[in-house]
Amino acid sequence: MTTNNTPWTKEEFEAALRGMEKYYHIHHPYHTLMNEGKLTKKQLQGWVANRFYYQTSIPIKDANILANCPDRETRAKWTQRILDHDGHEGDVGGIEGVVATGHRCRFNPRRIIIATARFTRRAFCG
Repeated sequence: MTTNNTPWTKEEFEAALRGMEKYYHIHHPYHTLMNEGKLTKKQLQGWVANRFYYQTSIPIKDANILANCPDRETRAKWTQRILDHDGHEGDVGGIEGVVATGHRCRFNPRRIIIATARFTRRAFCG
């Protein structure tokens, strides 16, 4: 929106959206250091843990959107997003890609899920 609350033109909207690219993760200093090979093993494992959590949260968020979306065409698009992350027959999905990255740096991000489940069980069940 402009300062006088009139809607942006298509061109203004596109320019504003493209102006946000500088905030995208590929420009984050941590990501830049990773791509330059300057992270320690521990830092890279931390990135994998964070990415795994992020990747596993996306299909859950998308499923919640689907549950409340009345438009069939929109639901079809969001369904594909879930499959892209969770995988399907013939495609392991993005989550497994993060797991594979974790294994290459000698880290299993799934252990976070196991540790979290154990912590939660102890917290609630004693």
